[in-house]
Amino acid sequence: SLAITDALRNVTAAEAMEELHAFADKGGGWPIADGHLPLLGHALRLTGDLAAYLVEQHKKHGPVFEVRAPGRRYVVLAGLEANLFVGKEGATLFRTAKHWESYSGEVGTNHLLPGLDGSRHRTLRRTLRRGFSGTFASERVGTMVDIATEFLNEVAEDEPFCLPDLCRRIALEQLSVITLGTSARPYFQDVVTYTKGLMDAHITKQLPRAIAMGPKVRRARQRLHEFALEVLQSHERPRPDEDRDLIDDVLDLHRTDPQFMAHSDLFVNVLAPVFAGVDTTSALVPFVLYDLLSRPRLLDRVRREVDVVFSENPVTAESIERLTDTRHAVMESMRIRPVVPAVAPRMVTNSFSLGGHRIVYGSMVMFAMSVTHFLPELFPQPYEFDIDRYGEPRREHVQAGAYVPYGLGHHTCLGIRFAEIQTVTMVATLLRYANLEMFPQNYRLKVEHAPSPRPSRNFRVRVQRRVGSDKPKVPV
Repeated sequence: SLAITDALRNVTAAEAMEELHAFADKGGGWPIADGHLPLLGHALRLTGDLAAYLVEQHKKHGPVFEVRAPGRRYVVLAGLEANLFVGKEGATLFRTAKHWESYSGEVGTNHLLPGLDGSRHRTLRRTLRRGFSGTFASERVGTMVDIATEFLNEVAEDEPFCLPDLCRRIALEQLSVITLGTSARPYFQDVVTYTKGLMDAHITKQLPRAIAMGPKVRRARQRLHEFALEVLQSHERPRPDEDRDLIDDVLDLHRTDPQFMAHSDLFVNVLAPVFAGVDTTSALVPFVLYDLLSRPRLLDRVRREVDVVFSENPVTAESIERLTDTRHAVMESMRIRPVVPAVAPRMVTNSFSLGGHRIVYGSMVMFAMSVTHFLPELFPQPYEFDIDRYGEPRREHVQAGAYVPYGLGHHTCLGIRFAEIQTVTMVATLLRYANLEMFPQNYRLKVEHAPSPRPSRNFRVRVQRRVGSDKPKVPV
């Protein structure tokens, strides 16, 4: 790491600019990924099974290769060497703002956490840390269980229903009640519609902005402004410390530094938890449930653990921590079915070398972080679903740079522990209070890959309640 930093400092400004001119004339010299089509480039491959495609290209081309889409070129950094390098040097070499600038403009802020770097990123991350922390989530495990069982009790027994939809509604309500202090139920479809429009127009850029952000999306945005107003109004008066949540922390920053957190920055920062969670936790939980339901012996093993822990009322953070097999099942689903196969592109700000290639400043790079999840030297038999790889003595996930489902470097997901607790709690709650049966029983999972991987809505199950018909009593 020190050698890399010294090398950066030893390159003069003139030499760096000279490299840029040479790159413009001759290109980078790295391989171009397979599947390039005239006009479209790699667009079809990038909107398909991205994780599988990146693994395939890494095996063929090594840690550095290029992919293209209409009007865009990205240098892909993939594999263990790349993960370790980005994890150590990312703050020095890359900036995120360029990729997020159109998104930030759409939501009306210059202070969007994933689009910030340096001191501004650290300030906002520090402000949001408590509300996204594992401690904050642990203190509210009872609320998570209560919300999940409330939604589950609304499902008719023996009637097939869309499991991904149920999981998304539960996840959104948990995030909203816990981090915003307000129910998001009336705005569920607005969150789904608006976030999909933002992704299609400004992140994956699959659709022209005029189409992706059409009248339906604009109406959803207007309703979400009403939702944000409700949240802000409910936080106008000082609240006891035990009731404080993420919104109180955002408003404190606004009051103490209105230049940094202005009125124009509040909309997206107030609703950030539901925007972030609607396509991550809500996709992961049905993936985990499919992986368990399609393996009856493993399902029985996990359910036995859940039954023991949940029988010791009340359900607490300590209870959830004892769900070792359940947590390992979640981890294995995240490894083999990454909901974020690659980190959003970033701009190179200081030229560097990797894998025998020189990547010059001004280039746009994509971190194919999930490639390591499928390397047999790190995870033996990587395509086998094996929850025991995380326990003693194997602990394959602790190898540096190997298991990175939440991102790399200083932009690693802020809510890692929150997401882990929420996911394990939701999976355990659904297994404790319901027998879920896939419909049809021989169903094979279909995955929608755009704008991000998620189970298809044709993943349906039938439910029969396991523990009475009344909502279980848990602490709120």
